[in-house]
Amino acid sequence: MKIIENFALSGWGNFKTKNCKVIIFDSFKELRYLNGKKNIIARGEGKSYYDQSFSKQEVISTVKLNKILSFDEETGLLECESGITLEKIIKTLLPSGWFPYVVPGTKKLTIGGMVAANIHGKNHHKVGGMVNFVEEITLYDGQKLLKCSRKNKSDLFFATFGGMGLTGLIVSCKIRLNNIKTTKITSKNIPTNGIHDMLKKLRENSENEFIVGWMDLVNRDLRGIIFCGDLSNEKIEPNYKVRFFSIKLPIKFLSIFFTRTSVRLFNKLFFLFKAFRKKTFQSSLDNFFFPLDSLTNWNQIYGDRGFSQFQCVVPYEKSEEMVKKTYEIISKYEGLPGLVLIKYLKSESKYLSFPIDGLTISVDIKEYNQSDQIFKELHSLVIEFDGRVYLTKDSKLKKEEFFSMYKDNAEAFAKVRNKYSLNNFASYMSTRIGLSK
Repeated sequence: MKIIENFALSGWGNFKTKNCKVIIFDSFKELRYLNGKKNIIARGEGKSYYDQSFSKQEVISTVKLNKILSFDEETGLLECESGITLEKIIKTLLPSGWFPYVVPGTKKLTIGGMVAANIHGKNHHKVGGMVNFVEEITLYDGQKLLKCSRKNKSDLFFATFGGMGLTGLIVSCKIRLNNIKTTKITSKNIPTNGIHDMLKKLRENSENEFIVGWMDLVNRDLRGIIFCGDLSNEKIEPNYKVRFFSIKLPIKFLSIFFTRTSVRLFNKLFFLFKAFRKKTFQSSLDNFFFPLDSLTNWNQIYGDRGFSQFQCVVPYEKSEEMVKKTYEIISKYEGLPGLVLIKYLKSESKYLSFPIDGLTISVDIKEYNQSDQIFKELHSLVIEFDGRVYLTKDSKLKKEEFFSMYKDNAEAFAKVRNKYSLNNFASYMSTRIGLSK
């Protein structure tokens, strides 16, 4: 076990840092160190966007708790420690044809983080999120181990998905994998012209297993590209080895060129390049699911002040108006939106899990003097439209806004925490939104 005092932590958005006491365990046998501790929270690869994995007292790093405990090649049931990364799982098991049913936009995060965020992928409209493919979770409550599943302590099980680490330290998980038998996605790009056209074509192409839309919120024509795909029929080659390409560039220096003019030009070129690809083509799993991983430090392009992401979901009937007003609010304050993604979700478990039946839009916004005002107006709009913000990506939400969005779900979550005596787990985020003191 290693203890580091006053270690500066930041989220993926590089939006402010906090000095924290970090505990790095070498083995879960050292969990007894946590007995009687308060204000503790787990941290994996730090891919949540702000203070979700910061704590006033102690931050428990799981990066060394990264073993595969067992794998059943007949059923695809994987048991692993919570600190293992999605990248390691793919490298280990893809050569034999196994791949997770649901993956987010990066493979560089831990299984514990994926559960705590209840991640959703490009196929959420078909299969839902992470919660649907986990059979059992082992938690540490600060005193003892707790095993939970759909049949055993089901309230604790479901509250852990989207619970942002506040239901105990995730020790291990049993997860069902998909026997895909390929390393390719049969892909197609569909250009769109405006918000209405984007949403219409997302619906029309929802028969595809994987689908997500990219939209240009800087240029006035609001053009976009829908990326669709299905698992390819191309079989895995014998003796296949997984290789991931990634580079690191002095991108922070280039942040001085990250302006509305440069983003406007980049978006136009990106649209043209993607719009005129041939009708269907084969993509690698890595290029289709994790394109941003090829540039490991892309988040530094936003400069020293970093960026915050706004991601919300609103009911279907409010989706077009939500996208339109998001564009209008950001434009009114001359905000600088970077990556903008749109897709449909379907409702899942209760408590703090993010998805409801509706449309989600995520927008990376460069931090500047008017950022707080932009988010304030966007949050008011989400509340008006009976939607909610994704806690994993949040950096601005206030207590009254959170409870207006999550309503009875937040109260039900607090009851589970009280039932299992889990109020010793707290983060700066949970304090900020009123889930802990």
